[in-house]
Amino acid sequence: MENSLLELMSPAGSLESFLSAIEAGADSIYLGLKKFNARVPAKNFTINQLKKITTYAHSKNVKIYITLNIDLKSNELFEASQIVSLVDKLNIDALIVRDFSLLLIIKNFFPSIEVHLSTQTAVDSSYGVSFLRNYPVKRVVLARELELTEIEKCSKLDNIETEIFVEGSMCFSVSGRCLISSFVGGKSGNRGSCTAPCRVEWQLNSDKKSFFSMRDLMLIDELEKVKSVGVKALKIEGRLKNYEWVKTITSIYREALNNEKFDINKLKLKLSNYSAREKTNGHIYSHTNLIGDNKEWSNYKKEKTSLPVDIELFNEKKLIDIAINDDKIKIGIIIDSINKTKEYDRISEPPKKGKPYSLNCIIDKIKEDLFFDEFEVTLDSGSDILTSGVFLNSLLADIKKEIRNIIDETETLPELNEKIISFITPKQVFKTKEKLLGSKPDKIIILSSDIDKFFDKTKIKEITTIQIYINSNIDIKKLKNLSNNYEIVISLPTMIYESNVQNIKNQINNILNSGFTNFQANSLTGVEILKSIDCNRSVGYGLPVLNHLAANFFYENGYKSVTASLEADSSILKSLSNFVENSIEIVVFSKVELFTSRVESEYFKNRNLFKDKYIEMECFKQNENSVFVSKMPFSLMGDKIKLEKIYFDSLIADLRYFDSPYDIITKILSDNYRGETTTFNFYRKLQ
Repeated sequence: MENSLLELMSPAGSLESFLSAIEAGADSIYLGLKKFNARVPAKNFTINQLKKITTYAHSKNVKIYITLNIDLKSNELFEASQIVSLVDKLNIDALIVRDFSLLLIIKNFFPSIEVHLSTQTAVDSSYGVSFLRNYPVKRVVLARELELTEIEKCSKLDNIETEIFVEGSMCFSVSGRCLISSFVGGKSGNRGSCTAPCRVEWQLNSDKKSFFSMRDLMLIDELEKVKSVGVKALKIEGRLKNYEWVKTITSIYREALNNEKFDINKLKLKLSNYSAREKTNGHIYSHTNLIGDNKEWSNYKKEKTSLPVDIELFNEKKLIDIAINDDKIKIGIIIDSINKTKEYDRISEPPKKGKPYSLNCIIDKIKEDLFFDEFEVTLDSGSDILTSGVFLNSLLADIKKEIRNIIDETETLPELNEKIISFITPKQVFKTKEKLLGSKPDKIIILSSDIDKFFDKTKIKEITTIQIYINSNIDIKKLKNLSNNYEIVISLPTMIYESNVQNIKNQINNILNSGFTNFQANSLTGVEILKSIDCNRSVGYGLPVLNHLAANFFYENGYKSVTASLEADSSILKSLSNFVENSIEIVVFSKVELFTSRVESEYFKNRNLFKDKYIEMECFKQNENSVFVSKMPFSLMGDKIKLEKIYFDSLIADLRYFDSPYDIITKILSDNYRGETTTFNFYRKLQ
């Protein structure tokens, strides 16, 4: 593959990994700052480091891509916009984003920034890719679940590039459609805090094993085919991996790309030595044999290599120099090129009662405190002076304060102009939203296959609207019968793969011709399909919003209503209620979709029940996917919820995963539902 045009992109979760990737031949490197990226546990980078490594990378003709690829809250948009401004000022080569609010901000104020849309956005077809050509999106990181023929469809479109993962860990769920970590403990994978419940053992009947733990991806022997279908960039997953791993994996792929006569078996063996998991070529040919025991320790090697050659160029000097002389203390703090000194003329006397402390103990206190973990500490003491523990603690606090002040100097983000501030600042909405959160629902969602469970039933007077989620061909006659009692909204699936697009379009045309004009998109593919159709459009739970600008993104695209994120906490919901100007709905009762996966397995049969220490979830087969939903429903109904005084335009009960949806909603509305429920993240902070 000599002179290949394929771009090799490597991960960097640390400075060492960044330099190792360059040494190993990466064409580009993706990395995150300390905030707002999908790998919170990585070391990540300070602003000061970013400035240095950008200059260094560009001197080596290596591109730098910054990840800003999480769902953002309204109160985070200001700082996120400052990071966008920083990316612009530093001439960073591209920004990888997920939240639609950033597309609006970049389009309006930073048009020169190259935008890559994250795999977290779950772009599942060429239609989803095509929609993004309306925005300043240069490249789309495709959903990992796509087959090679589907990747080709996406990659053949003009004026936009595609990127796929070729190596590293794989998620069981479609990225961006996984709520299990958030559901279990409030740590959202969509905000970079995933705790990986998919990797633990689960119980299914008498079996206990890691049913959802994926093998590692390896496409080293598929590079020619990947190139032939039009993919622009090859991405190595691994921002949580160490620098030795990054260097080795990058160098192996570099060799494969540069050498047409490479020994594939040799390189595959070498790659297999750097993971204890079994390997797979992912979803490109099939969706089977993707789950593994992940215990291949016999071949696993963890070679120790020397630190990158240029590491010393980036090591920040961090020093605390303490000088004690007579009754004076002089403390010098050095961080990189900044040097601050502070003197204390008076030292507190030791207590008359209680334990006295030697001033020299300040060294021990600093070493015990993780805050100072990266600092070298020196002490020049001419005498051993006794003082109080209170004085020592206040001295320690002062040193921390000075360090924070210095860091603030070096980590200052660019100021935003008044136009940007005005654009991103939420405005109080005075339009009245009529539905008090905590009240009973006025809308329901059912499967298209469940229409017959409603069409001949007595009308439920409290329910005004039924959203019909397409999971089968819709019976128009029954739909018309149902419309005599309810307003009908046709809800498109959350994942629409290439092979299913035409079927969905045919159904839409059939439904339109029958007089129904209300449609709801749950994916970017759905948004693109509905774009050319004369209908009333809304956005469902599959494209959830967490901030007011994300809502505006859809309003600007002709959508009349959006849906709040299921994983939002009470403060987020208050913000959406107060600052989203147009119609916004919220699901108040449902079985939460924890995983949506294209993986096929003998264990993933309809209604199979999986258990772990904390939760139980059921498997449902739906539109080429296995959807795993919480056995315990989520509910935001009741008097306690009402006390929060949060209002929306509609309250929805999602009944798709209940055997008898009509019976469930009648019980809810008559206060006869007795099942145990959870409030999800409502009373805890979404992380």
